[in-house]
Amino acid sequence: MYSSPSNWHRNWRPAVLQRLRNLAECVEGEYADLTRAQTAPEESLVQKPPRRVYGTKSVSER
Repeated sequence: MYSSPSNWHRNWRPAVLQRLRNLAECVEGEYADLTRAQTAPEESLVQKPPRRVYGTKSVSER
């Protein structure tokens, strides 16, 4: 597979970070659609969730 553990780590981590960000955006988009369907449109505009929170948080906790 890879020549050394350090090489494996160097190749693996950026891909996982990108995957986590993509998953977070996907889940956030679905959740925003659900809440937008349940609440009034003006409320959904005011309560906009911050972006790039889930991916960075889960990575820093490791």
